[in-house]
Amino acid sequence: MPTYTFKCNKCEITIDEIRSMDDDSKLLCGKCGNEMSKIINNCNYILKGGGWTGKDQSEKKERLKNSEDMGKATKEKLNYNHDVTE
Repeated sequence: MPTYTFKCNKCEITIDEIRSMDDDSKLLCGKCGNEMSKIINNCNYILKGGGWTGKDQSEKKERLKNSEDMGKATKEKLNYNHDVTE
């Protein structure tokens, strides 16, 4: 489960709390009892591998186009061989 940082809207105390991602319940400050707000922090995971950038997507499309061209050439070759053997 992720750790979230909460800040009191009144006394500005911050705390970290482990909560599930779908837990939207309110958190009250332990000092003044006022409602606390969730602070958005940096994430602690890194995306690795291909397919995460626009450049990777354009390269993938080019590879797909080349594989489609290879498929067409193979079909044409099979059709040519089939016509010759008859």
